[in-house]
Amino acid sequence: MTMSILGALKLSPSSLVPATAVAQPSGRISSSLHFHLANAGAAALVAASLLLADPALAFRGGGPYGQQVTRGQDLTGKDFSGQTLIKQDFKTSILRQTNFKGANLLGASFFDADLTGADLSDADLRNADFSLANVTKVNLTNANLEGALVTGNTSFKDFTDVPLRDDQRDYLCKIADGLCTDGGVRDGHHPFVWCNSAPERVRFFAWLLVRGRIQCRANLLCKGILDEHSCHCPICDNPLETPDHIMFGCEFAHRFWSMLGADADATHRVAESSTCPLPHSAPTGSATTLRLLCLWHLLKHRNGVVFNGLAPSLSLVRKNCRDDAVLWRARLPMEQRDDVDLWLTYLLPVRF
Repeated sequence: MTMSILGALKLSPSSLVPATAVAQPSGRISSSLHFHLANAGAAALVAASLLLADPALAFRGGGPYGQQVTRGQDLTGKDFSGQTLIKQDFKTSILRQTNFKGANLLGASFFDADLTGADLSDADLRNADFSLANVTKVNLTNANLEGALVTGNTSFKDFTDVPLRDDQRDYLCKIADGLCTDGGVRDGHHPFVWCNSAPERVRFFAWLLVRGRIQCRANLLCKGILDEHSCHCPICDNPLETPDHIMFGCEFAHRFWSMLGADADATHRVAESSTCPLPHSAPTGSATTLRLLCLWHLLKHRNGVVFNGLAPSLSLVRKNCRDDAVLWRARLPMEQRDDVDLWLTYLLPVRF
């Protein structure tokens, strides 16, 4: 096809002009030259367009996977585990049983791709595009899909333990197997983490908390960032600062819960945060939101001590809880908004 088109545009050889011939008028020579140049330019443009028309040359993926083509390709069984594939283009590709375990796929596009049986566990899939993708039997354990786009006929069959916006979670739960149709993952922590009136950032904090993943010195020790001599509690100097210690075991936390009017238990664990102590008179309907308010500000105060050099202060924690309680009132259902008045009685200023 290329040769036939180029053949049609082939320049005709100019006939040799005998030396004895009478000179042509300059206007005719200039016109002939312009004609031949125009033909040459058209031929070059056609050739370039034909080369770019090849989809394998037109759509190349970005990222350190190089300039290898990943769009519209059969990549069945390929191993991309642990690779950095930021904004990689996998549109319309066949990715069955492909290994993306632990890969950085931030902003990658899987539009209309077939990911049947692929391994996306531990992958960073924030802002990834799964529009029209087939994600049947995909392993998404511990994957981060925050902000991912899921529209059209996207098919999910195994989608658990993934942080999502409310609208994404509600949509996915209606079409996926292995999830509750009311918008919650089949997980014992779901009612505590998601069924409350706290802001989204606090809900995400709760998701991390019940899994023991909040930033603390014990977790930094596990990651090799701190050594065992730097893992003490910055407030009470306990040898190891764990999530359990921050929220319940620290003397500061114990006094906070006691002043709230709760039966404090220093052995309580963050995995059981949904049953952490509250005053006996605390309203049942808004109890989870009140618990998250207290836990959230205990962590924020700890961070203030570590990063801002604040002195440990129960009065400051209680004041911050009161301020947020007033703001959160508007987030509660109408029938629960009066509960905040009772919350504030638990958090009244106390003179020492």
